[in-house]
Amino acid sequence: MSSQLRSSLAFVLLASLWACHDGAPPINEGNAGDQGEPAADGGGESSAEETTGTGTVVDAAQTQPTHARFPLRVSHDGRRLVDSAGKPFLINQASSWGLIQSLSTEDARTYLDQLASRGWNAVMVSIISYDERMPGDPPAWNGIDPFEKRWDFSTPNDAYFDHADQILKLARERGMLVTLVPSYLGYPEDSTQGWADELLASTNSVEKSRTYGRYLGRRYKSFDNIVWVAGGDNKPAQGSELEQHMLAIVEGIREEDPDHLWTAHWSGKDTGMLASENPTFAPYIDLDGYYAFNYELTYDKVLAQYNRRTGLPLFHLDMSYETEWGGEPAEIRKRAYDAMLSGAAGSSFNAGPDWYLFKNFRNMDTPGTRETQHWFKLFSSLPWHELRPDVDHTAITAGYGERGTASYVCVARTSDYRLVVAYLGEGGSVQLDLDRMPGSKVRVTWSDPTTGQTREGSELSGSGQRALQAPSAKSWVLIARSL
Repeated sequence: MSSQLRSSLAFVLLASLWACHDGAPPINEGNAGDQGEPAADGGGESSAEETTGTGTVVDAAQTQPTHARFPLRVSHDGRRLVDSAGKPFLINQASSWGLIQSLSTEDARTYLDQLASRGWNAVMVSIISYDERMPGDPPAWNGIDPFEKRWDFSTPNDAYFDHADQILKLARERGMLVTLVPSYLGYPEDSTQGWADELLASTNSVEKSRTYGRYLGRRYKSFDNIVWVAGGDNKPAQGSELEQHMLAIVEGIREEDPDHLWTAHWSGKDTGMLASENPTFAPYIDLDGYYAFNYELTYDKVLAQYNRRTGLPLFHLDMSYETEWGGEPAEIRKRAYDAMLSGAAGSSFNAGPDWYLFKNFRNMDTPGTRETQHWFKLFSSLPWHELRPDVDHTAITAGYGERGTASYVCVARTSDYRLVVAYLGEGGSVQLDLDRMPGSKVRVTWSDPTTGQTREGSELSGSGQRALQAPSAKSWVLIARSL
């Protein structure tokens, strides 16, 4: 992007593409190959489908996030999701727990249209929702219970799931992934939400929970835009009856539907929890969802997991919502940028009660909503899937601060150093090693994460270390490109 005007025009093009609807093959047609995937070396080179050469930055208009060709799968290097054509899929998820239970089909259409037109390409949804704070008649939808016999999970009500089908298809038509929760367990301290008590009721049993899982597996195995999500704000005690119920649901789904990917949403307390950190369910996890509530050092856990090379793509599955404790816009955007610069494959957002309780789902004009669009547009205009964390500080050699502190500057680069990106949460200065960057010149651009506007810095030539000062003492994204 050579100017602010060019950046703005590219963002307009991005937004218009997000509103388009493309077709995609059904799940049983298989994969079309791996063209466009990076080589399996931990996040380096990519084919010419995504770049104009190794590490070369492509203009935003050339990397427009057109609809994915479902189903998605894990890339060969285990760093991200790719579609059936091998195109990397950058996850931008809206946490939308009660969407199926709370809204009519038409209202759900409006909500999804609003999200898709603003760049969200994924929603996290409970297929059955029991939260007394939500509109409608929880756990019923429009007076229709999810089970024919209350709290007997072996009696799923087709009439209820017909409505669920419609919502999942609406998401599919808009090119949206659905991270789908089969039975949200709920906070252990709050009996007004979640299904833990009902799963343990005398009318249910572990085998009935398995029957429910089999029903879901049969019904949704051909829905190719689903990733299943175990748990839900709760990590059942190992060996407990609640864990047995959750495991029976997972195994029941997998008996009928062995192909869909899985992640999990466990406890978000303290430093948060990765899907793979629950040993009972770890063998089933394909995508390492990270849930941390009000934890400011999320990048530290993301970096640690990246360096373990687990073969599981990691993304921010959930975090503090806007207006909640830890949900200030500055906190939300820092977690998203830090995640992307620490090796994550995407992030998530929720605008607070207007969204998760659907009090005003048409409210798409909050600071957090706008700023989430900015990070996604920025990384969509870059070869994000080629970035790797600059943990050895060979690109940015000074000014990055101390890891393990909130002021640490997360930095990522391509393997050939043609592109370096850093998030400076409070402005300041960092030092760039020009000797690492190929070409005769390096162009420096500063992007304002609160507005999405860019400010051209300078074109640097020569060699050695060069100090780069942020335009002001606020949040800035540094983008250095070899010319």
